[in-house]
Amino acid sequence: MIRIVKHNGNIVDRTYRMIKSFGRSRRDVSTSYNVAPWGDDSAPILNSDLVHSSTCADETVILGVINKNQIASPGEKRIFATNEGGDVVVAIYLKRDGTIEIAGNSDNTVKFSKLDTAIQKLSADINIELGKIAAGIATGGGAYAVVPISIDLSAAKNDKIKTN
Repeated sequence: MIRIVKHNGNIVDRTYRMIKSFGRSRRDVSTSYNVAPWGDDSAPILNSDLVHSSTCADETVILGVINKNQIASPGEKRIFATNEGGDVVVAIYLKRDGTIEIAGNSDNTVKFSKLDTAIQKLSADINIELGKIAAGIATGGGAYAVVPISIDLSAAKNDKIKTN
């Protein structure tokens, strides 16, 4: 039998997440295995509506959670975390136009290689101009020692996130 129940707590027992829930009343309590896709480790917040099912071996499983935070359009996927009150605190949103929003959409990320190329060109251009300035000062009888600018962005590079 499949039915909707209320989430009442989580127990991690021997690496399995067991979900406590109640059905028609607070006395209709069940502890069930949490079923999820491979690689998905998530725990519902208290009082979430759960899809609960019995198995032929007299065990029970939670097949999923009725999501009250749905905004994805057809073809899209959103992964999010909430606080205990159910408010979304962070999300990764894979949109059907090919964009990925991570924790919002108010700023952009950069491509490290292209940024580093532009910064190194700017550094070289500045060094050329510093040489011209030094030559001009020397022509007027003064002295200016050029200290070449060197910019190293390697500490900002994140090898764990890749893009095209």
